[in-house]
Amino acid sequence: MRYGRPGLMGFVHKFLFGFIVASFAVSAGAQTPIDRGLLWLSSRVTSEGGAPGRLDASRTALSIVAFEEAGISLPSDRASLSAQVFETTMGRIYQALGTGNVGVLDSLQGPDGSYEGEISLTAWALLAQERYGVSNAAAVTYLESQQNPDGSWGERDFIYHTGLATLALLSVDAGNAAAGDGVDFLLDSQSPDGGWGADLAGSSVALLVLAQRGDLPAAESAAVSFLEAAQVPRWGPFSGRPPSIIPTALAVWSLASVDSTNPAID
Repeated sequence: MRYGRPGLMGFVHKFLFGFIVASFAVSAGAQTPIDRGLLWLSSRVTSEGGAPGRLDASRTALSIVAFEEAGISLPSDRASLSAQVFETTMGRIYQALGTGNVGVLDSLQGPDGSYEGEISLTAWALLAQERYGVSNAAAVTYLESQQNPDGSWGERDFIYHTGLATLALLSVDAGNAAAGDGVDFLLDSQSPDGGWGADLAGSSVALLVLAQRGDLPAAESAAVSFLEAAQVPRWGPFSGRPPSIIPTALAVWSLASVDSTNPAID
């Protein structure tokens, strides 16, 4: 199955509290997993992500990125997120990711190049900056310094942290040596079913890494099949009990990022 721009036909956009609600004029059989994921996100993000003035930065930003990766721009949602005031470093990093307002990140970075000494926050900040054309060599150096000897990152949630740090480093330099070790760790950790255990968010980030590399079609195809199988039938979320916005947005983003010209994903 190919993934690029999803097969969206005859949809109508309605905005509720700044978020898109899409109605797809296609049969259930014609909808791709991306279509169903976008439909579910559009129906849930208002209630789970919050009304204007109370937007959840991470859910909002990752949903915006998922829609944009699928070829749907959300200018009103970007504006709503940009208008919010977030007090935490995490909230401001996700706000930058979803809006492109990355200038604020300079003042949040520590002298060691990190954001609050956290791998995930530093990786998300670096991804946000690279997404909008801003370099951050200090963040690269920090992430490289935090890699474990086996190529992973973190003291727990190894797949998620390794995928995130590897993706951030690859976004800066496709030949980054630490990122290469991270890819090797992910390949060695991939399960026979194509996923990485029960961690759907980690599996989605790992697929983003494989798509960014673009030269590992067998592992990429297996990861796509894993995420497709993990999707709740008929209504779209990519998470179990209960369904959740963040894993669903990450899964949609990763599936939409898979190179549609890759013959292994037919």
